[in-house]
Amino acid sequence: MSVTAIVMIGKFFIAGSFAIIYNYTAELFPTVVRNTALGTGSMGARLSGALTPLITLLVCFSCLARSHV
Repeated sequence: MSVTAIVMIGKFFIAGSFAIIYNYTAELFPTVVRNTALGTGSMGARLSGALTPLITLLVCFSCLARSHV
């Protein structure tokens, strides 16, 4: 089996599990707080996705700080 096929199968399972978890999570909350809970979770996911590339910068800055000490 080629590497591309394995990657595509992995992407398929990741997308499927996300869809299932997202729908299941929506049903865990009572109707009154469902919109707020899903909105807060979505905001947290988008914020962490936007900040993730900055983690590599933190590693670079910590290496620079150690070299100047």
